Amino acid sequence: MKTLSKLAVAVLAASLAACSTPPQKEMDAILDGDSMQDTAPGLDGRYQIQQQDLDGGATMTPVEVYGPDGQLLTTIDPLDGMQNIGDSDPLDPRLPEYKLLNALHENVVYFGYDQYSVDEKGMEVLRYYADVLAQDPRRIAALYGHTDERGSPEYNLALGEKRAKAVFDALVVLGIDPKRLGVSSMGEEEPAVFGSNESVYAKNRRVEIILK
Repeated sequence: MKTLSKLAVAVLAASLAACSTPPQKEMDAILDGDSMQDTAPGLDGRYQIQQQDLDGGATMTPVEVYGPDGQLLTTIDPLDGMQNIGDSDPLDPRLPEYKLLNALHENVVYFGYDQYSVDEKGMEVLRYYADVLAQDPRRIAALYGHTDERGSPEYNLALGEKRAKAVFDALVVLGIDPKRLGVSSMGEEEPAVFGSNESVYAKNRRVEIILK
């Protein structure tokens, strides 16, 4: 009987250990930061962003913290400590970029030659990213205007700023607080693709929406 009792206790202990200890691959991913998508201050990027339907918002998997004995100690919200990010400068290069997995739209609005008005296709993109920002008020966005290589550097800087400002104005109309948006022009200095033909130029006439 004592032998059976000891065996039962051993089986129960093994079952509890199996329930409380995460799979080794998951532990390795948490400790090494493998297969993660982004970073946040103080967490070394140890979380994964998951894109859900906009009605549910974009969420992130909480970080599970285990003790030396394999017991789950606590979970951490990756956004803890970032509640005031909306007060930060969207153009601050120290802020990490926030990437959506399986986004419905590329985070780029394209423009016609020498144009800085947003067309209907661009508005479709902006409505989507306005919804993303509305679902998570802690997020902010930097808007970088770009041009193709034609024109003087000074002219292109001004044109890139007009394009970024047009996107800014559209997002504000869509309900986004202007304090959550930053505008900057890169002019012709950072082409998306290199070359000197119309198909290349069309891809370089753009505003990139960088979520943070």
